[in-house]
Amino acid sequence: EGGRRYTPKIDSDTSVTGWKIAAFAAAQHGGIVLPKKSLDQVSRFLDSVANADKSRYSYLPSMDQHTPVMTAEALMSRVHLKWSNRQALLKGADYLLSAQNQPSNADRNVYFWFHTTSLMRSIGDKHWDRWNLLLRDLLLKSQEADWSWPPDEDEWGPHAGRLFQTSL
Repeated sequence: EGGRRYTPKIDSDTSVTGWKIAAFAAAQHGGIVLPKKSLDQVSRFLDSVANADKSRYSYLPSMDQHTPVMTAEALMSRVHLKWSNRQALLKGADYLLSAQNQPSNADRNVYFWFHTTSLMRSIGDKHWDRWNLLLRDLLLKSQEADWSWPPDEDEWGPHAGRLFQTSL
């Protein structure tokens, strides 16, 4: 499928594929040349989880539910792959900044915040300014005295723990 999942050569999901693409980007930054075929395959996988205009993304190709977190990770993956569809990128970023997706401690999801922050920082200008304004004080207020973040307040924290929360 061009993507990856937890068990190799079975199927693919957007989450694991996003980390694979981030590793690709780091390798390229370090001077490693990746085969065009591999990059084309991973782009096709992203197409398989995208909506019609490629501004929103789902977890699996078979799912029709396009979520904010998968959208953020997939769009950041597109940035790593030097995607030229700026219109879809900005439309997806606008969706991530919409009222229903704004960060709050009542609905903590640092996995979403991490990927959205990476995306907005890469886009820059008004997208970064708006996202940074929404998130920075919230993060600072929830940081504990030992400079970590509490896992019990986050959607993924009970599964992944304090180190996961703090790393992201």
